[in-house]
Amino acid sequence: MALMQRIKAGHTRLKEFRASCGERYQKYNTFIFILIPILLVLMTEYNHVQSVTGMFQFLLHSFNIFLFDILVSAVVFTAILMLVKKAWIAVLVDGLVLYILSCVEFFKYQTSGSHFSISDLAMAGEAGDVARFATLFLTKELVFNFVLLFAMVIVTFLLDVKLKIKLRFRFLGLLGCCAIACLFLFVPQVSNKVFDAFHVSREPSTNTFAENEKFENNYMIAYLTQSTVEKIENTVKKPKNYSKQAVDSILSPAEDAKNQTRPNVVFIMSESFSDFRKFDSLAIDDSIYENYDRIGQEGFLGKAVVPTFGGATVRTEFELMFGLPVRSLNNALVPHDILDVDKQQATFARYFKEQGYDTAYIHPFSGSFYGRDEVYSTYGFDKMIFQDDLTVPQEYFRRYMDDKVVFDQITQLLEENDAPSYLYATTMQNHQPYKADGEQGGDQELDYYLEGLDHTDKQLGAFIDSLKELDEPTVVVFIGDHMPFFSSDCDVYEDLGVADGQSEIIYEQSYLVWANYDFDYSALESDEISAFYIPTNVVNAAGLPLTRFVSTMKSEMEKTPIYSYSVSSKPDSILDLITYDRALGERYSETQ
Repeated sequence: MALMQRIKAGHTRLKEFRASCGERYQKYNTFIFILIPILLVLMTEYNHVQSVTGMFQFLLHSFNIFLFDILVSAVVFTAILMLVKKAWIAVLVDGLVLYILSCVEFFKYQTSGSHFSISDLAMAGEAGDVARFATLFLTKELVFNFVLLFAMVIVTFLLDVKLKIKLRFRFLGLLGCCAIACLFLFVPQVSNKVFDAFHVSREPSTNTFAENEKFENNYMIAYLTQSTVEKIENTVKKPKNYSKQAVDSILSPAEDAKNQTRPNVVFIMSESFSDFRKFDSLAIDDSIYENYDRIGQEGFLGKAVVPTFGGATVRTEFELMFGLPVRSLNNALVPHDILDVDKQQATFARYFKEQGYDTAYIHPFSGSFYGRDEVYSTYGFDKMIFQDDLTVPQEYFRRYMDDKVVFDQITQLLEENDAPSYLYATTMQNHQPYKADGEQGGDQELDYYLEGLDHTDKQLGAFIDSLKELDEPTVVVFIGDHMPFFSSDCDVYEDLGVADGQSEIIYEQSYLVWANYDFDYSALESDEISAFYIPTNVVNAAGLPLTRFVSTMKSEMEKTPIYSYSVSSKPDSILDLITYDRALGERYSETQ
């Protein structure tokens, strides 16, 4: 009872102290309201720059960006203040969000060398999985900025800083802030003029290097604001001529199967597998790719252009699963996020399922990462096997599941299934970060990465050799999802000159097709093609039935072999129309 009385008395004294301070310092409230957005901007930018010198450079050389940031911060803070009235709550909500986002930016850049973007917010629900990619540590700057934020909350709380206006005026103020935000976000003519006035860079970025340059000019708040506007502006819109008649007019006739063989078809998309021997100056040892070269000589080696670099694995996954270009979806970072998850999707898994195949998707990582478990359930897979669903012994290589486990899982499914199999596997073994725990990284990250490739190469060789003993016709497609991006400490790409704009090479990936029976390799397109054509290429060479869609893509492969935002080419109305139809439209192209 005495404790409760002391707590009550303490609460009363605190309340009286705040009321006294509120009256005494009320004349400073306007000044505090102006100061808070400025302090929030300084805290946010300093938290990811992590350098006093860097902050001076920001204020001296990018003062226009600093002013833009203050305006954005002021609008957001004012909106929250109008809603909650009390300044300490507005500071806590606004400041905590900015602090967390700036921490994410700092750690993401330290780990991957790429910056946090608004699209990354889609991964918020998978924070635990994302954290596994990063090396987290505490710095004095992170502590200082947290203390600064805490001090702002305490000061505004003790001084009882709040809006002393009637509710209807606060409501009007909130509506005004929302109107400004909507005008800015949804009317490009307005936002672009504002960006230009403050010299906020808004040029479209076709690669990670260009995106990083944009960030270096804009810094975090302006960068996130501009990328948000850009994302909204790039929302995929229905083609003006979209109709069943328009789709029918571009579709080629279907073709019957050329032979009676229905082989197993296995797609293996290997995490960050890439042939670095294309950079002559690196003098990469051929032994790292010994089995890859051998298998390619036995089968087919091709070149493809993938739609991503250094991350966003699901972009390449989408192209290989759907046989459609990400470019036609305005280069969506996570293409499946814009799909209707209540509909069954028009994928190659569904094509094979309709041909009587057993289908399965294999990924030795969390099923919730990128929301694969929910979205891919609409792709036509009979089974989805994630890390917790593996039915073979699990082994790790460094941080992630060994590629051997994936190959063993594929082998088991091939042996168990009575019908021919269509299997799609996305590996995880050689995912970033490319440095051991506690190491600083740097240019030795390439060596760390190549050691992982060497291990994959050996496991791939053993897997293919085992398929030679399998008494079932089987086709294997093996391709890397993208080239790796190293941490900010690694200068490999800079030393190669790739970061200076000559970046098309970083989207080029070699791939192999191998079969354990008399497969018609000569029917495969030998010239470089976009990755989304590969399933069409394989289906055609295997002599399987060509639906009107597959037949159309075969024709497009001959006319427009490369269609990617990373390579300069004119828009292709046929590819754009058919992609919209199958991914977002009525799927008129599904009819035979």
